[in-house]
Amino acid sequence: MAKWFLRIFAVCAISIFAGTLGISFSKDFFNTMFNVLGIMFSVALGQVLSFSFSSITNEDFVLQHRSQLSKIQNIFILLFSFSAAFFFLSEKEIPIKNINIVKFSANCFFGCFDIFCLVYFIINFIGLVKLKSEIDDLIRKS
Repeated sequence: MAKWFLRIFAVCAISIFAGTLGISFSKDFFNTMFNVLGIMFSVALGQVLSFSFSSITNEDFVLQHRSQLSKIQNIFILLFSFSAAFFFLSEKEIPIKNINIVKFSANCFFGCFDIFCLVYFIINFIGLVKLKSEIDDLIRKS
């Protein structure tokens, strides 16, 4: 849980920094990112659901990795849900909050969150491929 607070804090900090620099994201960016994230979400969920542990006799390995896959699946669903909500909210004009020279823009936060989701999906794709290889190696050893 602490990792997620740090991740969200990092997204907030980066979005505040980007907002202070005057960076904003266009509607085309949000449309494109939502399409890309939607495709990645469906592929990622399909990849998670395609794992089969039926040939593995090591019960500890199966329980550990099923639990891990369940967590990844839930996080994918949660991130995509937030991304969908932020996509719809990005259509609205939300005023920029200024505190001295620091600016908080919902537009920057939504854009940075989408980029975070994209990076998170990519990193977990790589982890899922490694897990699939590990499972294949374990099945071949049996």
